[in-house]
Amino acid sequence: MINRKLLIVGSFLLVLAAVWKFSIAPRWTQRMPPGWAWQANYIGISAMPDPASGRFPADNTTATYHHFLSLPGCFLAKPWDS
Repeated sequence: MINRKLLIVGSFLLVLAAVWKFSIAPRWTQRMPPGWAWQANYIGISAMPDPASGRFPADNTTATYHHFLSLPGCFLAKPWDS
């Protein structure tokens, strides 16, 4: 009798795990939607030290930076392509 109860409980838990894995979990664990993309364009100051002396130059160079992040499956054009 105990073996039959364990078999029923074990089967129920396996079915419950399969339902969780294939129907509930994908909706609950999706952090960002497919095709999500983020971009940042900003101006910053760039200063690299001299390799010989290790000192930074007196003048800084202003530069434009582009960052583009996307999830796999995102086929958006990069912002600097346009």
